[in-house]
Amino acid sequence: MITIQIKIARLLCIAGAVMALATGAVLAQDIRAGSRITISSEWHDANGGPYSPQVVSCGSDSGLCVRDTRLSPPEQPMTRTGSGLQVAFRDAGVIYLFESGGAGRFYNLQGEPVGVFRWSQ
Repeated sequence: MITIQIKIARLLCIAGAVMALATGAVLAQDIRAGSRITISSEWHDANGGPYSPQVVSCGSDSGLCVRDTRLSPPEQPMTRTGSGLQVAFRDAGVIYLFESGGAGRFYNLQGEPVGVFRWSQ
């Protein structure tokens, strides 16, 4: 009886891991290297309009980076999280979390939510 419960628990863990990997793969496919991504929000609207950096291939865990030659370094890795792809712009003090379907959230460097944005590519 205990052996069956352990096997079921292992199968549920494996199924959860597969779902997490599949979700990350879907998010990585939503955003592609080779073109710009346009980010808009109330903050961007009040500060000169949308932000449109280039998305490029790189060695990050998602295989993607945001390139903005005005920043140092010019390529910022897009890392996978449980909620989407994340880019930390340390010089600007902001983290962008790109969620599936064109939604996103801003966080400060302490991880506190500070706003929402929309993205398209």
